[in-house]
Amino acid sequence: MVDDEELIRRMAMGMARRIHVDLVTVATAAEAIDVARSSDIDILIADVLLGEGLDGIDLARQIGATNPRLSVILMSGYNPSHFELAGLPEGTQFLMKPFNSESLARAIAAARQHAASKER
Repeated sequence: MVDDEELIRRMAMGMARRIHVDLVTVATAAEAIDVARSSDIDILIADVLLGEGLDGIDLARQIGATNPRLSVILMSGYNPSHFELAGLPEGTQFLMKPFNSESLARAIAAARQHAASKER
């Protein structure tokens, strides 16, 4: 999970524990790229508006280009219609902030289901 706000990262970690999901959190797109290079991530959860470097949309496009199995969940407090979402991996989810553990769990389940359908 990539979010430049530490509070959001901490809250998401707590939610992930409650729903029994392993979650790695980072603050920047550059850190996310390093994680994606060094481990096999299956879901990228990224805030659309990151403080520096790539935004979440460009990050998803970049990591998705090298990882065809990647599922993406973008999150923002802004409506998705405010963003240019073309070129994102198929099945990209959008999670509105603020979110709770149930909505996070639903988005993750949908991302996993989509990934499973790609493997068939």
